[in-house]
Amino acid sequence: MMEWATYSVGDFLPYDRDAAYRLFEIANARLWPLHLLLAVLAGILGFGTWARSRRSRRMGLLALAVAWATVSGGYLATELSSLLWLGPNLTWAAASFGALVLVIAVFPKPDAPPEPGPVPVSLPGAGPIPGSARIAALVLLAWALIGHPLTGSLLAGRPWSGMEWFGIAPGPTAIATLAIALVCRAPAAFALSAAPLVWAVLAAASAWALGERDTGVSLVMTAAIAMVGVGFRVRTWRLRRASDRRGSPGPDRG
Repeated sequence: MMEWATYSVGDFLPYDRDAAYRLFEIANARLWPLHLLLAVLAGILGFGTWARSRRSRRMGLLALAVAWATVSGGYLATELSSLLWLGPNLTWAAASFGALVLVIAVFPKPDAPPEPGPVPVSLPGAGPIPGSARIAALVLLAWALIGHPLTGSLLAGRPWSGMEWFGIAPGPTAIATLAIALVCRAPAAFALSAAPLVWAVLAAASAWALGERDTGVSLVMTAAIAMVGVGFRVRTWRLRRASDRRGSPGPDRG
């Protein structure tokens, strides 16, 4: 048993940093011009993150579900599965998570009856989501779409052709998922954030083992920010539900 203590994360990775760059180069070249569609999906996701209507948020979640489908079929199933022993499992996990996002987008909560036109995006009985949460979500989304890819290219010396893009690489797609989770209802926020948080931790450990410490720190910081935001949403929702059960008015904060 003591022999396991001598292993590091890098011992379980069947490739080095240059090979990892090459995987993204191959995926980007093979999937082009799918990047143009993914850019449109990113715009829809951004609008759904900022807008105050459930319909816009659901459109953003639909775009996110498509992005996870392309991550699963476009990168994990083709590039990573043939090298990493966990590759097939990660492929199915990404596909299953995309299906979960689709379910959250298509089927509204029972306690949130559909209303025509724009309505506040809110927790059950807890008031509208504050602008600070939407701003934080947009900043996190911008980091997923622009900051994270540039971090790998400018700081880690990654070639431009091997940049990690939303909808192709799991890393920025997971960060974008954490962004929209900040403006979702508490149960959905928890469901949307659990898997991306796990992926962010695993990807950070892998990046650190490959010598990409800037990318690893970036993933850890974004995961920590998302955990604080989602944790606040869940805590407020639970307090409100407990207050409703007692029949007394709860906090009016989002």
